Amino acid sequence: MDERDQKLLSLLGEHAEKFPHQLAARFPHIVERLVSLWGKPEIDRYFGELMVADDRRREGFPPEIAMEIFSLSMLHDKLYPRSAVRKDAWSQAVEQENGGRKEIAKSAGKPKP
Repeated sequence: MDERDQKLLSLLGEHAEKFPHQLAARFPHIVERLVSLWGKPEIDRYFGELMVADDRRREGFPPEIAMEIFSLSMLHDKLYPRSAVRKDAWSQAVEQENGGRKEIAKSAGKPKP
């Protein structure tokens, strides 16, 4: 284990079993970024970026690595809870989708000028 991995391990504290061994071995730059963001609100956005495949990662991560990332995200939420108004990326997407449907329904019920 190198210094970066040791830092993450110390941040995990009593949850050392959550250390992402495969992520650290295959994507050390991601572990480095997680260490720099751990405990900060910005990490939520980074977790979201990691979990959604984009042009750079068309296929996303292998399942075992995605599971490690998800597990770290859940642990971070447990260790650093936010207020009840905080929503994850999926909740926000559903809310936006439902909001759009409500606006369409409202405009459909209005008489035409």
